[in-house]
Amino acid sequence: MKTPSPYQKTKEQWLKDGFNHYLAKQYQQAIADFNRAIQLDPQYAIAYSNRGSVYAELEKYQQAIADFNRAIQLDPQYAKAYSGRGSVYADLNQYQQAIADCNRAIQLDPQFTEVYINRGVAYRRLNKYQQAIADYDRAIQLDPQQTIAYILRGNVYAELEKYQQAIADFNRAIQLDPHNPDATYWRELREQAQQRFQGR
Repeated sequence: MKTPSPYQKTKEQWLKDGFNHYLAKQYQQAIADFNRAIQLDPQYAIAYSNRGSVYAELEKYQQAIADFNRAIQLDPQYAKAYSGRGSVYADLNQYQQAIADCNRAIQLDPQFTEVYINRGVAYRRLNKYQQAIADYDRAIQLDPQQTIAYILRGNVYAELEKYQQAIADFNRAIQLDPHNPDATYWRELREQAQQRFQGR
């Protein structure tokens, strides 16, 4: 079976290519793919949202927000776009806007794991630790394999000097994903928590 030439691909194929390049951290290629999808359909909300996620990874925050805004304009019920924009607002230290966007995303899709993580990050940065823990709890309830939620919750527990809970969360993350490039850092977090617990 022949592979379609670039000029025969559908918008869905460009979208899939872009997502795969995004997962591979080939961000410029991902942007090019999403651009092609948008050229084929300028009303393609998911392509704008996905391109916004790439811009966020590149820390091109204003371009990311513009893409998420466009996705929301095209599809006001698109929870992922609100969550993505909320994550960018958190990166820009605009935490109330981040929480508002995450709240809207949760209204639209209460089963969307990522948005609880994003809102938890904003709550943590506002020192609202119990709200952050509640959001990480919910993310883990929805997806018990969600490694980052354990790490983030473990960090909050460590800040609250609940070292046993922190150690348990770091252990769970390492158990779930021992070959993750960040696993060495997670082990360092665990060691720090263990030292603080033993030194109490």
